[in-house]
Amino acid sequence: RFACHGVSQPPTLWVSVAVFAVGFASAAPARKDSSIASSAATIATAIIFAALSLGGSEGNALAWSYAKLKVTDNGFPSDCVRDFSFGLISFTTKLLGCGSADTESSKRYDSDSCSATLSMFGVSANSLCDQCRDAGLVTDFFTALACLVGSLAFGMVVCRMFDKGDDPCKRWTTGMLLFSMFIMLVVAWATWMAECQPEIDNYIDNLANKDMHDGKDVSQISTGTYLVFFATLFTLGALIIECAIQCRGDDDGKATGAVEMKEETKEVA
Repeated sequence: RFACHGVSQPPTLWVSVAVFAVGFASAAPARKDSSIASSAATIATAIIFAALSLGGSEGNALAWSYAKLKVTDNGFPSDCVRDFSFGLISFTTKLLGCGSADTESSKRYDSDSCSATLSMFGVSANSLCDQCRDAGLVTDFFTALACLVGSLAFGMVVCRMFDKGDDPCKRWTTGMLLFSMFIMLVVAWATWMAECQPEIDNYIDNLANKDMHDGKDVSQISTGTYLVFFATLFTLGALIIECAIQCRGDDDGKATGAVEMKEETKEVA
């Protein structure tokens, strides 16, 4: 579903379409060079990774950042921890392994209760809520847009697979779409890394040795960020494949110049 404060939610539709696309790419006509099928499969894989990363819009298993603090208050078990999962639109914080004190709370960054939930022991979370709200919206938007552009690029490659002739315009269009997708994905993860992650690190560092906490256990990027990294790499791979096809000058695996020369030789003979 799409909402004004979050472009996307767990993208079941995107993943289903992309998985189908990989299988469909393998059915390319035998007359076409295998590189164009490789391009289609690589694009579909990039879409799958990007779509899965959008599942981290909430503070769940696909969250984009994760942090954990050790809790050493005498009233809690020794394995008690305060756990944070930061998604693009909301976060989840938990007390785990703390016996009857185990709790879980999820809030959106744009809600009034964001700062109230995270601010504790004299450590304010106002800046974190503001920065991660803005960064999350930008990241969510560009990742979803990259999925859309990637789908258009895949569609263009499929058209080329089943074309009877060679269309240079479609090759150029595919390349431009993939370049746009690559830039969008870079903007997405760079925004999160530059705007939200430093705020999370600073917040966790300030909270690490306050009262019931005994040092930072971990504060790092998580599943969603890694997924969009992989999506960026596969997009770059598809772009390289398309550049190679463009340099060769023919989707059929034969250099256009070589074909023309062969035909001219036949005419002279």
